[in-house]
Amino acid sequence: MATETTTLPAQLFRFSTGAVGPKEEVPDFPWDYAVPTTPFWNTFEHHKARSFLVCFTSAELSHFSLNEEIQYASAPQPEKLTVLHSLLQKKLQAEESKYPDDDSAAGFPKSDAQLWARLVMAISGIDQELGRIEDAEHGLRVLVAGEPENLVYAFNLAGFLVENTDKYEEARGLAVQSRDWVDGRVGRASPQGIGARKTVAMASWKMGEVERAKGEIEEVWQCVGELKGTRFAVYEEEEREGVREWEASVGV
Repeated sequence: MATETTTLPAQLFRFSTGAVGPKEEVPDFPWDYAVPTTPFWNTFEHHKARSFLVCFTSAELSHFSLNEEIQYASAPQPEKLTVLHSLLQKKLQAEESKYPDDDSAAGFPKSDAQLWARLVMAISGIDQELGRIEDAEHGLRVLVAGEPENLVYAFNLAGFLVENTDKYEEARGLAVQSRDWVDGRVGRASPQGIGARKTVAMASWKMGEVERAKGEIEEVWQCVGELKGTRFAVYEEEEREGVREWEASVGV
């Protein structure tokens, strides 16, 4: 008699495009990541889950994923965030401890700038989610100071400032700078190009520069329309809906 075998369903993952599929179908964008579709991670926006996951190796993630799923799968979001924040802090401290003969705060960033930046960014993001605005801003400023030539950090700081503080002039200056930088790399018709322009427009609006803001908002919509036919066309509907929601939220 033949023995029946049970085939377990393949693990599915979420991608930045909103699609769900096997891990190997992750889109070929440097910012994309296969986020597991599990009760724990399904309560996180894709980019927020990615921010945490890229800080760890597959072996590290498998080491504590069981506890996440069993103990925290249905936990309130603040509790989940606190757990992730603790894991990130432990990882940061462990990496810094590898440089006992050096200033650990300097040794780690010099040795592995990418991992250091990912950890600081992820911790800052969770601080913001938990309402620790000063801590979140400090982390973002540490990144800008550490790598002033990397305008990705200026882009992130600009968005944070315009949404969480009244430092609108500084936010706009950083956003304009990062907008031009993004345009030279991935083009204005890109999620990043649109995001930078939204920050510029929001800063102008909050500074009371209404006419200037209206022109900048029009440019945002132009960039959304220009996504069609490009490699970023897969984001067009998501960006269009996101801009509508953004306009409503700022009262434009």
